Amino acid sequence: MIEAKIFNRFIKNHFKFQSRLEDKKKQKQNFLKMENLIYCALPIIILIVYVFTLVNILKSSMTSKLKLLWILVCLCLPILGTILYFLIEKKQKRQ
Repeated sequence: MIEAKIFNRFIKNHFKFQSRLEDKKKQKQNFLKMENLIYCALPIIILIVYVFTLVNILKSSMTSKLKLLWILVCLCLPILGTILYFLIEKKQKRQ
């Protein structure tokens, strides 16, 4: 009788543990899906902004030498060059 109670308690605890493990696996899988979405979307967004910057430089009314300089800066320093271009371009448009 005591052994049956112990066995039943063991089985219940085992299934509770298995259920908790499955819940944790599901939570981890959901987190990884969101993480993958972020890791896939971020480079695409950066690429779109980068291409937009290059097109903006080419369509601007700057001299050819200045355009070439900005394109080289953006090619050598993609993220920083893009940020610098938009900051400096905004200041020049104000003046």
